[in-house]
Amino acid sequence: MKHSIVLAVTAFLSFGSIPAHAQDWSGLYAGVQAGYGEGDAGGFATAAPAIRFDSTPEGLLAGAFVGYNWQVSPSWVAGVEGDLFVSNISDFGPVNVAPAQQVDQTLEAGAALRFRAGYTQGRYMPYAAIGGAAGEIELQTLNVAVGDPSRNETLYGYTAALGLDVAVTSGSMLRIEYRYTNYGSSSTNATDLPGVVPITLDDFETNELRLGYALRF
Repeated sequence: MKHSIVLAVTAFLSFGSIPAHAQDWSGLYAGVQAGYGEGDAGGFATAAPAIRFDSTPEGLLAGAFVGYNWQVSPSWVAGVEGDLFVSNISDFGPVNVAPAQQVDQTLEAGAALRFRAGYTQGRYMPYAAIGGAAGEIELQTLNVAVGDPSRNETLYGYTAALGLDVAVTSGSMLRIEYRYTNYGSSSTNATDLPGVVPITLDDFETNELRLGYALRF
């Protein structure tokens, strides 16, 4: 992931040949984004036979974002932004030994509402962002005698990011962003997933690299 981020940043900064000049970043903007995410999940069975399982979900995501900036000084920008996305970030983990059972944790969709602070340097604006996040997580079990029961649950957590916006023209910009999100944890009982031992899940965490393009109004 770290090597991919370095390569992406290098290519991103080399895009275009617009000379640096003073930018007014104030106003509304809206755009689209896509990226790759990997993370950490897992949990443990809370009834015999107990077993600890770990998973490293990974996959792609795509979505849209909209926000508003205020140029609070010649060099500083404050803003608020919301985004929505869909993804296939998932992985399997064993939850039982006999019979062998697995659960697939998939981040199907998510949203975030964040506050941003940026430092302007001509057409470049590095920024930090922090806020709340929500994620729709599907638990899909396999190798269960009663079929493959599944359950969807919306989890709530927090997110933090470092990014860079680059003004391409006075009305558009490109973006690259690293984002960490912790969606929190959940648990199941015998009636949630019939035929599967009760499970307590760890926090579902993701590390993502996102690229975006937006129009500025």
